[in-house]
Amino acid sequence: MLVGFIAVIVILLVIVGFMSSDGTGSKDGGARFITEAKKIAAMMSHMENESQFYYARVESYAGIGMDYFEDVEFQKDLMVHTDPDGPMLKEDWENWPDETVFPSPYTGPYIELRGPAAGEMRIIVAPLNNGQNMGIFIIKRIFDNPEDSAIDPAFPKVLEKVLSFDPDYIGG
Repeated sequence: MLVGFIAVIVILLVIVGFMSSDGTGSKDGGARFITEAKKIAAMMSHMENESQFYYARVESYAGIGMDYFEDVEFQKDLMVHTDPDGPMLKEDWENWPDETVFPSPYTGPYIELRGPAAGEMRIIVAPLNNGQNMGIFIIKRIFDNPEDSAIDPAFPKVLEKVLSFDPDYIGG
């Protein structure tokens, strides 16, 4: 009887193990992208903190942009100084800022998001509202054929949920 009880417990543990591993590898994303999204949220928090130093000196966000973050060597390992594939064009990227805020084509520095979920995402920064605010834009490459995309469609949804905990974050 004791052996039968132990066998039932082991079978239940195996079933629970299979269910949990299936949940993290399923098509809807879930837990497998949360760590990557949290790293991006932490980086954006550091960008906000760095921008406060800029604001303290200039008393405005006017003129803040990727050149400033490049000069202070922010995320040096992820900063791309010039696009190796040529200029970034608005029509190739989702969530591109308004052209009055950010030019198209863009040839300046950007932060490249890396990882299995964020392989074709970039961060660019620009001043907003005549220097009253700073905008952090996460742009995502647009592919003609969705099967060519390096970004799992579930990742932007997970990232949006993680970033929504920041009171300064305005989705898009």
